[in-house]
Amino acid sequence: MSASILSNVRANVMTEQQQLVCSKAEKCGLQGFCIELSDQFSSPELYSSLSFEDRVNQCLDRELYNMSVKKFNNLYRNSRIDRRIYLDSVKPDPTQGIDANFLRILKECNYITAITNIILMGGTGVGKTTLAFAAAVEAMQKGFSVLYYRMNELSVKLEDLDEYNRLKKKIRNVRLLIIDDWGLEQITETSVVRLNEIVAVRYNRGPIIFTTQLTKENLKKVSNIRGPAMESLMDKLFKASDCYQQIKGESWRGKAGEIRGDGSK
Repeated sequence: MSASILSNVRANVMTEQQQLVCSKAEKCGLQGFCIELSDQFSSPELYSSLSFEDRVNQCLDRELYNMSVKKFNNLYRNSRIDRRIYLDSVKPDPTQGIDANFLRILKECNYITAITNIILMGGTGVGKTTLAFAAAVEAMQKGFSVLYYRMNELSVKLEDLDEYNRLKKKIRNVRLLIIDDWGLEQITETSVVRLNEIVAVRYNRGPIIFTTQLTKENLKKVSNIRGPAMESLMDKLFKASDCYQQIKGESWRGKAGEIRGDGSK
C-alpha cells in the first residue's frame, strides 16, 4: 500500500494478511475502499457491532465518495473557473434579487437537463459572476461538465479560424457553458456567424449562463450586424422560456460581505 493511504495506520496494527488485502484493493484502483478497510482493520473495536455486509457497504460508500471527489476535481480543472465558490455560501436576499426560489433553481440543476439558459443581469460588482461560479460548482458536484469564458476572450477565439475550430470542438458537448460580461463590447460579423454555428451545434445539449450589465431589452443589441445569422443567434440565445434574473444593489467588491471563494485548483 502507498504511504499516503497508510499514513495514519501504524505498521504493527494490521496483520500481514490485512495489509495484503488492502494492497490488492489499492492496485485495483479502489483507493476509497482501501482507506475505509484499513480504518476497519486498524480499529476493529469500533466496527465489532457491524455485520459483514454493513462493513462492506461502508467500504463501498467510501469508494463512491472518493470517485465523486476525483470526478469533481477533474471537471473543475477543465472548467477554466478560477474561484471555487459554493452555492451554500450565497444567502437569499430579495432586496438584491437573490431569492430562495432562484437559489433552489441553481441548486437542483434542473435548468441544465431542461436546457434553460440563465441570464444574470445587473450593474458592476453586484455578484453576477459570483452566482455564476457558485452555480457552476454546484453543477460539477452533480457531475455536469462546465466551461467558462469571458466574452472578450471568446471574441478573440472566434476571430481566429484555428482557435475557432478548437473552440467549437471543446464547447460542443459541454453540459453548461458560462459566458461572462456579455455585451461589454460590440461583436463583429465574423463572431456573429461563428458563434451562431457553435450555439446551433450545442442547442439541444446544454444551457448557457450569461452575466451582463445590459437590461433584458438590450441583450440583443450587441452588434451593428443585421441579417439571418444575427437573428438566428439571438433567437437561440435569449428565448422567452429562459430564466432572466435581475441582480440589484451596490457593488460587493471590497466589502465585508464579498464572497471571494477559493482560488486553488
